[in-house]
Parts: sequence; structure tokens; C-alpha cells
Amino acid sequence: MAAGIAGLLWSAVSLPGPKDTPRPTELERLIGQRCLACHTGEKAQGGLDLAGLGFDLHDRHTLDRWIRIHDRVRDGEMPPGGLQAGERSTFLAAMAAPLAA
Repeated sequence: MAAGIAGLLWSAVSLPGPKDTPRPTELERLIGQRCLACHTGEKAQGGLDLAGLGFDLHDRHTLDRWIRIHDRVRDGEMPPGGLQAGERSTFLAAMAAPLAA
């Protein structure tokens, strides 16, 4: 019985999930072009250091940060000055699958 439970727990722990997924390439590109100038390092605006923010979406704090980032971009609050045509939809599409998983 104990071996069966241990096996079940091990299989659950080893299942691939969002934490195993790196940031989508398009997301990395847009963050590099539009966000890192203001959101990097100890003096990052709003205390949001995107260079240091991981993408382990199993971590509740990290997930909450990415949801807030998604929502602020979706609502046009970020980045200041807006995005070029198609950039907002590209950003949101790149975030959709990992956040929904």
C-alpha cells in the first residue's frame, strides 16, 4: 500500500506543468523591447523587476504577478505610450496558454 501511494505521489510531482515552461519567445521579445528599460533591477518602477521575475506559475506569488501584468497590458495601462499595432494581442496570446494551464 505504501509503495502504491509513494508511486502515485511521485508521478504527480513529476508531471510536466507550467513551471517547466520557459517564458514564450514572443513574450521575452516584447518584454525586452517595451518593459525592461523601466522594470529592471533594484530601482525597477513599481517594484516590478521583470528581469528577475521567474515564470514558475505553480508559485502563487509569481502567478499573481503575471496575472496582474497580463491584466494591466490588456487594459492598456502598460506600457506607458502604448504598444504598436498587434503587439498587445501578441503579448496577450503569448501569456494566454501558460496562464490557463
